[in-house]
Amino acid sequence: MSGLEQLLGTTELVLLTVAGRGLEVRPVTLRQLGPFTRALRELAGVDLGDVLSIAGHTEQVVAAVQSATGLDEAWLWELSPEDLVTLAGTVARVNAGFFARSLLPAITRTLEGVTAEMGGATSSPAS
Repeated sequence: MSGLEQLLGTTELVLLTVAGRGLEVRPVTLRQLGPFTRALRELAGVDLGDVLSIAGHTEQVVAAVQSATGLDEAWLWELSPEDLVTLAGTVARVNAGFFARSLLPAITRTLEGVTAEMGGATSSPAS
């Protein structure tokens, strides 16, 4: 896997064990997208791979992980801080690729369309 692929999280599925439970982490679905992005707004600038960074944002981290995975919220609250960091970091990595592959191309196409429209527009000089 290239460095860029690793950075973007191009893996569709990550299998991991957290608190003795085997889990599958996949990119969010359309149903999960709204709750997931709302939870992420509260986490702007928080390093999801660092216990100290998420300590002040535990509720938002749990909400984001729960919305992205569908895991039981009560079970998430019983995790150790290290397990929550592991799970949150995995969710972030998997979904970084999802957003890059899904949203960035759509944004790029939209911007290209706007640019093409602007390039085709002519302005008439003021008389």
